[in-house]
Amino acid sequence: MTTALAFEDVSYVAGGRRLLDRISFALADGERLAIVGANGSGKSLITRMAAGLIRPASGRVAVLGARWTGQDEALRRRVGVVLQQGALLTDLTVAENVRFRLGHVLRSGERRAAIRVDRALSDFGMEYAGDQPVGALSLGERRRADLAQALVTDPDLLVMDDVFDGIDAASAADLEARILRLTARRRRTLLFLTHDRERAGRMAERIVGLENGKLAAPIAQQLEG
Repeated sequence: MTTALAFEDVSYVAGGRRLLDRISFALADGERLAIVGANGSGKSLITRMAAGLIRPASGRVAVLGARWTGQDEALRRRVGVVLQQGALLTDLTVAENVRFRLGHVLRSGERRAAIRVDRALSDFGMEYAGDQPVGALSLGERRRADLAQALVTDPDLLVMDDVFDGIDAASAADLEARILRLTARRRRTLLFLTHDRERAGRMAERIVGLENGKLAAPIAQQLEG
């Protein structure tokens, strides 16, 4: 079975501190893994490495079998990432943000791009918001637009960092269902980073803990008990 994402003995150092300490894990194609940790545990660093935005001080990150630096455009389109702080550009509309993610994928014309953008927005219940400025969105709407942007290229791997923070319970439940449905439909690999163990149990098949930059033993049994 293909390995979609692998961290191999990865460490990260900043300001003289080791913020990630020899992290190793792998996701098989189509697998859903949750990494659960408190704020400051290193979740966002793992997300940014999976996105190719930063590189480890030592060790190796591989995506779909290739060493990952974030520079390979074709490979980058196969990885959808939602950062905790989001990545929407405030001077663009919602639809323009989602279209921007497509880049030059669709060289054959804007009509196909428009169809992809409309579908991505519809997948997250945001079809009404395409022409709206980002600044007019609620936090929940921003999260939906972030996810539409991440998935518009139909990536093989989706990485999400605490995407439910600050969203009311009803909106979070709806968003959770949409993500799981889209993941299952495409058999998309999912790496979900969160502080919420209960939600991790619903979102992922396998769960590990993260504390002070180190992976702990699997905690799925604790959730079941």
